[in-house]
Amino acid sequence: MSKVENGAKAATAPKSKYAAKRQARLEQAKQEEKQVLVEEPNDAVEEFKGKKVPADAARFPEHIRNIGICLRYNADLRRFVAKTIINYLRQKGEIDGDSIYVKFAYNKLSVIVNGLAREYYYSNKWFINCYIAGFKSLTDYVSKQINTFISVEMPDYNTNDETQEINKIKEDTDEVDQ
Repeated sequence: MSKVENGAKAATAPKSKYAAKRQARLEQAKQEEKQVLVEEPNDAVEEFKGKKVPADAARFPEHIRNIGICLRYNADLRRFVAKTIINYLRQKGEIDGDSIYVKFAYNKLSVIVNGLAREYYYSNKWFINCYIAGFKSLTDYVSKQINTFISVEMPDYNTNDETQEINKIKEDTDEVDQ
C-alpha cells in the first residue's frame, strides 16, 4: 500500500506512538546540536594580537598564558610535569598524602592533596625547574617510543643517514612559524 504525493511514492505504514516520540526527540536533539555548533566558537575563542585564544585566557599576559596553554592542552606534557611537581613537593616535605592531583590553569597551578588545594604561580623558580624536567622526561619517553616503533616497523631505517633531512625539515618549519 502506498499513496502518491507530489509525484513521489511514500509509504503509508502507520507509526506507533513510541516511534513518533522517538522521531520528535531526534529532531529536537538535531536542533539543539545545531544551536550549540553555531554558538560555541563565538563564546570559546577570542582574538588577541592576531591569535585565537580561549576567552578566559586572554586576560593574562602572553608569556604566562603560553605556559598555561601548553600544559592544559598537552596531556603527556601535563602528566610528566605533574609527576615532577609531585615528586619535588614530596621531597621538600610540603605535601604528603594518598590522593594527589595537579591542576593547571592559565596563570597558576593547584596541587590538590586529599581534597585540599594549594595554589602556586608559574613564576616560582622550583616550578620552572619542574617544567624543564618534565620536558626532558617527555622527550626521553617519546624517543623511546620512536625507537621502538622504528625497530619494529622500519628495521632498515638509519637515523644517522636521515639526520640531515630531519634538520632541514625542522629548520624549514621553524622559518614558517616565525
